[in-house]
Amino acid sequence: MTIRSIDYNTFDIWPEMPEQQAVHTPERPFCWDMTCYCHTNQDAIAETAQYVSDGLLSSGEADRLYRGRMV
Repeated sequence: MTIRSIDYNTFDIWPEMPEQQAVHTPERPFCWDMTCYCHTNQDAIAETAQYVSDGLLSSGEADRLYRGRMV
C-alpha cells in the first residue's frame, strides 16, 4: 500500500472532509473542527495575527474566527 502526503497549502479552497459541513474560503479559513487540517495553516494564522495587530480584529474575534465560531 502506498501512502501519499497531500500539501494542503496548494489549494485555494480546500477540499471538504466528509464529516464536516464547514467551508474553507479565504474569508473563513478556519472551521469548527479543531482536528481539521485548516488549524495548521500557518499563512492563515499569520494573516489573522496581522489583522489583530492592525486593529481590524480584537483578540476575542480572532479567537472566535480560529475556532470557526465567527459569524
